[in-house]
Amino acid sequence: LALCLFAATATASISVEGKGATFPSVVYSSWFSAYTVLEPGVIMSYNSSGSGEGKKAILSRLVDWGASDSSLSAEEFGNNTDIQMLPMLAGAVVPFYNIPEVPQNQNLLLTANLLTEIFAGVLQRWNDPRIQALNPGFDLPDAAIKVVFRSDKSGTTNIFTSALASFNSSIWTYGAP
Repeated sequence: LALCLFAATATASISVEGKGATFPSVVYSSWFSAYTVLEPGVIMSYNSSGSGEGKKAILSRLVDWGASDSSLSAEEFGNNTDIQMLPMLAGAVVPFYNIPEVPQNQNLLLTANLLTEIFAGVLQRWNDPRIQALNPGFDLPDAAIKVVFRSDKSGTTNIFTSALASFNSSIWTYGAP
């Protein structure tokens, strides 16, 4: 049906506007370029402003489609039954570190519980005996762990904090946005 709709309107110019997550923006641009070769009358645009902005824009009906790394809440979805949520891409959210004492071609090992303690501010030093026990080949520094995080309504933050809450909700008491 959609192909027939586009075929019937191929001579008219159609503008489709989206907004949201930054993670998939490069893929979307590639898809749009390929699609406009097939359908030059369709003008696709995407503003990669963040998952929170994408959700806000689609819920406010300011765009034709929104993108987010996380789903709408049950309440948001229930109040907007005309909106469809479709998975588009899969990706991973991973923590990273900068410890000169850990060679670049090797990985620092952390358990889910230790990761939760780091982001909750409970575990504060790289040479903590529990981290050192998992990484006996490294001489970890007696240095403060400096946690860096996003402050906007990021879908990636939602995914990561949901994971922390699932790892240990007694340590991660901040919930998931």
